[in-house]
Amino acid sequence: MSKRNKNTSQELPIDYKDFQEILLKQGKIIGIVKLFDVINIENITKEIKNEFREEIKKAKGILIHFESCNDISLFTINDFISSVRENTSFDCKVVFGTKRNHSIETNSCLLQIIFSGL
Repeated sequence: MSKRNKNTSQELPIDYKDFQEILLKQGKIIGIVKLFDVINIENITKEIKNEFREEIKKAKGILIHFESCNDISLFTINDFISSVRENTSFDCKVVFGTKRNHSIETNSCLLQIIFSGL
């Protein structure tokens, strides 16, 4: 298996059904896209939780998508998702995905989040 195929297989793509499941929640929808210069999950978590505290609490659906030049480990992503889930309602659906993007600088991360059902 080539290195390219091996890395691509570690991606967790978000598909149409994922978007549909999140966007069909009734209520307001808010989306954000943020580029973080350094992949430091503690800082990213803190910033997102502070900036979107109310949206995280009220959302009925949250879609989270990470893009980076380097693979972000699933352990790192799981830590972020777990931290977000700790602050959601019990019935909130959280979907996440990852993708390699070689146009993003090394050690940077593009984070896209959609909150629905607000």
